[in-house]
Amino acid sequence: MTSSDRKWAIGPQMANVSDIIKNESALRPVNKKAEDYIQLLDSIEQDGINDSITVREGVDPETKEPKLIIVNGLHRYTCATDLKMEQIPVNVLDIAEKDVYARQTIGNLQRVETKPAAYAKQFQRMMAADPLLTAKALAKRISKSTDYIKKILSLNSIEDDKISALVDDGTIILFNAYALAKLPINEQAEYFERAQTMSAKEFTPLVEARVKEIRDAERKGKLAEAETFTPVSFMQKMGDIKTEAGQTDGKPGGQAAKVLCKGLKTAVEGFNAAIEWTLHRDKLSLQVQKEKWEAKQAAKAAKSVERDANKKAKAVAKAEKDLATANAAAKPVAKK
Repeated sequence: MTSSDRKWAIGPQMANVSDIIKNESALRPVNKKAEDYIQLLDSIEQDGINDSITVREGVDPETKEPKLIIVNGLHRYTCATDLKMEQIPVNVLDIAEKDVYARQTIGNLQRVETKPAAYAKQFQRMMAADPLLTAKALAKRISKSTDYIKKILSLNSIEDDKISALVDDGTIILFNAYALAKLPINEQAEYFERAQTMSAKEFTPLVEARVKEIRDAERKGKLAEAETFTPVSFMQKMGDIKTEAGQTDGKPGGQAAKVLCKGLKTAVEGFNAAIEWTLHRDKLSLQVQKEKWEAKQAAKAAKSVERDANKKAKAVAKAEKDLATANAAAKPVAKK
């Protein structure tokens, strides 16, 4: 298409919604009942479309009239039609129809997903900048539920960068992260491994029970009893299972079986030993788990001592600073 044949100039501009048509081969179809779509609709109704949709000039296959055909931005366009908007921002590209599919794919691949921890910090900044901003008002402002805002904000209670990274990369699912954030900082390290391996239905009640223990003890003016070692069931790596089964070239199988099945007399005992090993519940795996737990307990105790020492040092420094300020303020009075 030559420039003289064009109805629209190449580049960013406002366009009539009535001049835009869908690309029937869109990469992601629109589900108007999906929560993401409903939230996008609310956001656009409140703030408009911030990011231009990408289009190319073409012809309506039915009317043969010149139209702008969507390349990227079907969801935003659909929101605009549902909201009966007259004009929206577009970016007109000079590309052929055969290049549309590649452009759609590249556009989705280049989209960088914002991590939960980043949202948590940003929400915290927004509320710090406006002390009167409540979670409910923030939820309305960005078209999310109040419960969502509170849960994301709770992630700021996870101060360990290692745990936050596991949440961001999906190793710890969000439901388990929300539960983990309810624990005192010094106990989160005790539970983060279970947060990786247990389902939300298993992990959430476990944490809630511990939180209740701590709160009940605080109400009675006591310290909660220290947590005792609790084994965690989780699967052996598939590669290790295949090696044990003799399915890895160059590596003999049955090495764990030689140790774990020693002294067993029946096939049932052997089968049970295999299941226990697969779930890290055999005696050797449990010993390793316990040793790691004890090492973490020692590290936690050392960190707690360090934290208390730092807190006392800061308190002393503040007291000295306040005293110096008071003395400086009192000197002119004494001269008079």
